Amino acid sequence: MLLTIADLSVIEAEIEVDETDIVDVRVGHESVIKVDAYPDSSFKGVVTKVGHSPILSLGSQQQATSFEVVVQLTETIPNVRPGLSCKAEITTGYREKAIAVPIQALTLRKPSELKQEKKRARRRRISEAANDMTREEESQGVFVINDGEVTFHKVKTGIAGDRFFEVISGLEVGNEVVIGPFKALRRLRNEDPVKVEKKKKNLE
Repeated sequence: MLLTIADLSVIEAEIEVDETDIVDVRVGHESVIKVDAYPDSSFKGVVTKVGHSPILSLGSQQQATSFEVVVQLTETIPNVRPGLSCKAEITTGYREKAIAVPIQALTLRKPSELKQEKKRARRRRISEAANDMTREEESQGVFVINDGEVTFHKVKTGIAGDRFFEVISGLEVGNEVVIGPFKALRRLRNEDPVKVEKKKKNLE
């Protein structure tokens, strides 16, 4: 990602956006630009161009596909130079009073994976499932804590960011959800006991 300067009054940032994100980017979307040469500052901008063809690169065929997006800055940068490296955060959606949950809370489950069973019964079920050609559909959701135990809640998600996603349905304001490593969440079942860890206060 580089800065280009047509003249001193127009500064543009040429951004490479991954194919998984480009479908949500539109001309007119607001953006925040971080220039490596100014680590303590950020600059506002607006998307003025969204590339329709992928960027061709000479190298490994396994490289991710990306598209060019041009952001025109709406603020001036002191002593700016063309070719400076930068990063951009583009706002593709906005919702007021949305329920937001950390991405680490989202997991997938089949109905049979949520039942509490004894080990022997669980082995038998796994054996029977291996001979059954029908497949259960996975549902996305989160585990909600209530009285020291967890319950899986199916959720419908909306706008997603780097750290949080919007929950359109399935949760209420005030629900306490479980977050943690992927492997830990995969082992959780309904009615499993959990202990809530309180954040340690900064003593400085």
